[in-house]
Amino acid sequence: MITIKELRENLAEIVNRVAFGGEYFVVTRHGKPLVAIVMPFDLQLCQTLEDYDDATYMEEREASGELDKPGIPLDEVVRRHGPFE
Repeated sequence: MITIKELRENLAEIVNRVAFGGEYFVVTRHGKPLVAIVMPFDLQLCQTLEDYDDATYMEEREASGELDKPGIPLDEVVRRHGPFE
């Protein structure tokens, strides 16, 4: 883990360590994780796993018949959650 200050001071080195050394960094603010710097392959892997999880979830809902029930009308969703931007 590195702080935002450390990231600012060493950005070029950190980018090179990620790109050429396969390292990753978690950047913290006030001691809490804020963002991660990872190689594109690692990001793509995370996105693929998330997509697979989403697809599995939808398959389970479809198999259970849950998606056969009537949905919530758009005006009700907007009333509950506000307009979409």
